[in-house]
Amino acid sequence: MPIFRLSKTFGVGRKVKVFLNLHAGLTRGAVPNREHHKEQAEKLRNVIREQRKELKKRDQQIKEQAENLTN
Repeated sequence: MPIFRLSKTFGVGRKVKVFLNLHAGLTRGAVPNREHHKEQAEKLRNVIREQRKELKKRDQQIKEQAENLTN
C-alpha cells in the first residue's frame, strides 16, 4: 500500500510541475491551443455525423432488399 501512495504523490508532483510550466511559459514546444482542439473536435463530430447518415442509408437499403426478397 505505501508504494501506491508514493507513486500517486510523484504523479501529483509531475502534474503540478507541468501546470506551473505552462503558466510561466517555460514549455519547450508550442503551448496547447484550445481553439485548435475545438476545431479538431468539431471536424470529428462532422465525420461521425456523415458516417451515421451513411450507415442509416445502408440499413434502409438492406431492409428494402430483405422486404423485396420475402415478397
